[in-house]
Amino acid sequence: MPLSGMVAWRIFIVELYAGIRCAVMVDRLSRWEAAKRFGVHRNTISKMLQFYIQPPSGLV
Repeated sequence: MPLSGMVAWRIFIVELYAGIRCAVMVDRLSRWEAAKRFGVHRNTISKMLQFYIQPPSGLV
């Protein structure tokens, strides 16, 4: 049974969130390097590092 579009998108966001946190906190990649690697803005990286888990949308 295929995932609905919204569920697939949510899984992608969670995996991206975890990948960025791992790259910066475990692999010691700089925020700038992580932003370049994952294709997101440096401010987004900073926001992702503030929370252990992804906050509900609209809170950040």
